[in-house]
Amino acid sequence: MSHPVLAEQLDLQRESSGEQLARALRERILRGAISPGTPLREPQIVTSAGVSRSTAREALRLLAFEGLVEQSLHRGATVRRLSTADIADIYRVRRHVETAAAQVAGAITADQRRELTGALEELERAAAAREWVPLVEADLAFHRTLVALLGSERLDRLQRGLELELRLAFSITAFVEREFDDPDPIVADHRLILEHLLAGDAARFRARLLDHLDRHEQAAIRVFEGLDG
Repeated sequence: MSHPVLAEQLDLQRESSGEQLARALRERILRGAISPGTPLREPQIVTSAGVSRSTAREALRLLAFEGLVEQSLHRGATVRRLSTADIADIYRVRRHVETAAAQVAGAITADQRRELTGALEELERAAAAREWVPLVEADLAFHRTLVALLGSERLDRLQRGLELELRLAFSITAFVEREFDDPDPIVADHRLILEHLLAGDAARFRARLLDHLDRHEQAAIRVFEGLDG
């Protein structure tokens, strides 16, 4: 039996204050305005944002759940500082998840083809304009579209979580400058990945995608090793 009153109440729900604050802090973290390792002290957040302590705590819990903030009993909350081990682990998971799209090579629907080609075209536009933030977003969107081919909500959620951590890595200016210094090879990589997938060549698709991920992982690790030094 349906419950129209309950349904109406659910429709009236809005984003909580904690979620709004988390969104604002997330945006600043991911664009590099708040650097990795920066303490996020509750009293300062309460004062600067004009929110209650409970709202600040909720926001920090949400960001910690997403992996953007680390919380400890003694140090409080700090913006997470990724290590080379973190980068290696992120790319290890990416290789497992994204190459699974090889399962559907040769069985791409017309709608999926349009989504994939649209994602590539967006990447090409950002590369032509040398717009680094849109380029990063278009790159991530292309890979998200690959995972979406598998039709798994759980894998989609996993990929979005990895994206948050990748954006945290990309928020370091040095990483963006070195990783995306010349976007043309990046576009060429994605074009070949897509060509093999649409042609139904699962082996070449997988090999090209693995090579692409391996090279980007090594580039990221080199940058982070330099930061640690």
